[in-house]
Amino acid sequence: MMRGKNNRVYRSHNLLKIIISTLVTILLILLILFVVVFIWFKQYIVYTSDGVRLEIPWLPQYSQTDG
Repeated sequence: MMRGKNNRVYRSHNLLKIIISTLVTILLILLILFVVVFIWFKQYIVYTSDGVRLEIPWLPQYSQTDG
């Protein structure tokens, strides 16, 4: 049995396919990051009649002073 010298499998490297898969991967990473941040900061989210705001205690705007 005679084989050719090139035994590599042909894979189409379509530029559009690469771009779309890269964008989908980036969007999935951003979505996962958003969900993780939302779960992590859930205790600091305050719902008021004015809307939703994030009160983080280590920021100077929300820190309380004894003065």
